[in-house]
Amino acid sequence: MQEPTLHDCCPNSKREIQPLDSDRDITVAICSHNRSGMLKLVLESLADQSFPAERFEAVVTDDASSDDTQDMLHSIKLPYRLVNVRHEYNRGITAARNTCLLHSRGQIIIFVDDDVICHQHLLQEHWSFQSSHSRCICNGWVNHVSEPKRPLTPKLRLEDLSNGYFWTSNVSVPREYLFQVGLFDENFIEYGYEDKDMGMMLKAIGIKSRKHMKAIGFHVKPPMQRKHLESHCRRAVTLAHTALIYVRKHRTLRSRLSTGIIFFPWLAIHRLTKIGNWLENFCLKRLNRPALHMEDKLCGLDLWCAERLSKIYYYDEVLRYLCR
Repeated sequence: MQEPTLHDCCPNSKREIQPLDSDRDITVAICSHNRSGMLKLVLESLADQSFPAERFEAVVTDDASSDDTQDMLHSIKLPYRLVNVRHEYNRGITAARNTCLLHSRGQIIIFVDDDVICHQHLLQEHWSFQSSHSRCICNGWVNHVSEPKRPLTPKLRLEDLSNGYFWTSNVSVPREYLFQVGLFDENFIEYGYEDKDMGMMLKAIGIKSRKHMKAIGFHVKPPMQRKHLESHCRRAVTLAHTALIYVRKHRTLRSRLSTGIIFFPWLAIHRLTKIGNWLENFCLKRLNRPALHMEDKLCGLDLWCAERLSKIYYYDEVLRYLCR
């Protein structure tokens, strides 16, 4: 299926876009790029939901994957309606999410990432919450796990804690409000902060945000290995780009605190670490030592060094743009 674009639907103003007629209670919106195996597991985790299959659909936007995503989507057998839309070229996460919305027919939109395995009652919990709360975002529990399966007893981890207003790993909101604010801002082409931006837009029209810990999605995040270091640091650089778009669009203390783009303490601390590049040199020496192999998992001081390097490159990129 070819995707309509925002320009096709509305050449002059995003505010004029109209959603398709609703014939489902829920649309699960999933965007994916080159993650066929994991995406298949996510779709299969929706197959045994306690919420009736005839009352929901999943809309998948394949953002120009070069793996076997399309073969998988055409061959998979599921009890619910699956809408498969492919971008012919990689347009980025916000365009992919908007494509999901333009093809959605559910009253409630639930966003899950393509690496989030759904708890059996995820849809029912989101539906029950939305049925009892008006004009509200429901942020479910994003439980970080190392293996792609549902744990028998989910355990709260530090990574699970978030004060995000709208976290697209596991979040629901009535579809009408997403269209009311003009959908996702496609200036956020690269990774990061597009969901925070949507949260700010929804907040501006009076939509509240609440947590609902019974709506559980299991975010599959395998332990970091040495071979992932370069891509981890590249992602930090792209995150700096979207962070700057975010703080320039939302000139508030909240946006600066959430991105760390505030002089005291974060930018001040970063400038101190740049004196002689002592911290970067230490981390690089530690992570490039011969005894550490590419397949080795990073833990302890090694993991700390990897996270510090990503922060260094993040703030390097932020300051490079700010000092232009």
